[in-house]
Amino acid sequence: MSTCMSKHRRALRFALTALLATVLAGMAFANDELLKLQQDPGQFVMPNANYSGTNFSSLDKINRHNVDQLKVAWTFQTGVLDSHEAQPLVIGTTMYLMTPKPNTVIALDLVNRGTIKWAFEPEMDTERAGALACCGAQSRGLAYGDGRLFFVTLDGQLFSLSIGQGRPWTVQSIRWCPLCLCLIHHGAVANVAYAHHNSNRNVLDE
Repeated sequence: MSTCMSKHRRALRFALTALLATVLAGMAFANDELLKLQQDPGQFVMPNANYSGTNFSSLDKINRHNVDQLKVAWTFQTGVLDSHEAQPLVIGTTMYLMTPKPNTVIALDLVNRGTIKWAFEPEMDTERAGALACCGAQSRGLAYGDGRLFFVTLDGQLFSLSIGQGRPWTVQSIRWCPLCLCLIHHGAVANVAYAHHNSNRNVLDE
């Protein structure tokens, strides 16, 4: 019992530290690249579109006067039947999306009818992931920074991928902390991973 309680205390301490780091990072260390990219309405570089969370784009080619004339140009199916709740990101001319369990990351070429550029499917314990998930087997999706995508799997693995080739780097594995998983999925640990990435560039060089 004491060992279990000790683990939960450590988990809570880690989660609260990560949450505090996120708050401080949001207050003082907003990423300069993202601040610039979020001004381009043709890109969607973070969930909710920007740091203000407006979910708004100023693109106006499609409007209430011509929306009824839209036709399907192409479609893409992930092959996962569960509900998809993670917002795709658009960086440059590529769309990056993440499926629910299993947490596959897929890069689609938007100038070539959605051709798959690359896909990354991490090894994960899908049975355990489903047991830990509090509200279904969905994911909160991807975070972008400094040429890399950051995401966490439902079984508690935190990954970083290069956006060009999808080369992985495992940041951390947190397999005993459901509370940490909840916080990670809301972005709390993404900033910690990003900071760790910045301090270990030599490890992540392509």
